[in-house]
Amino acid sequence: MSRFRRQVGLRKAGAEVGLSPTGLSEFIQGTVPYPQTVAKLTRWYLETPSVRGNELTLDAAVAMLAEFTAHLPARWRPKATNAILVALEEAGRAAGCLSPSWLQETKAHNQKS
Repeated sequence: MSRFRRQVGLRKAGAEVGLSPTGLSEFIQGTVPYPQTVAKLTRWYLETPSVRGNELTLDAAVAMLAEFTAHLPARWRPKATNAILVALEEAGRAAGCLSPSWLQETKAHNQKS
C-alpha cells in the first residue's frame, strides 16, 4: 500500500480504496484499523492484480474465500470453502490445466482449520 500511495499520491490512493486520505495515512503509519477499513483494503487488494501480482498468495486466497462465504452461518463456511476449492481443482483438471500453487496451499490450510 505504501508503494502504491507513493506512486499515485495519498488522495488518489485513498479514493481508489474508498478511504479518506487521513484514514489511509493513519493505516500506513500503523494505526489499528477499524473492521470496515480492513474490509475496504482487502477488497481493493484482491480486485487490483497490478498491486498484488497475478499469482494469488495464501493470504489473498483465504481472504477471497472468506468474502465468498461471509453470507453463510459460521458453521457452514469451512464446508462451503472446501467445496469451492474442490470445484476449482476438478474444473482445472478437466480443462487440462496445472493446479496453481495457491490452490494446493489453500486446500492444505483449509484442512488444518
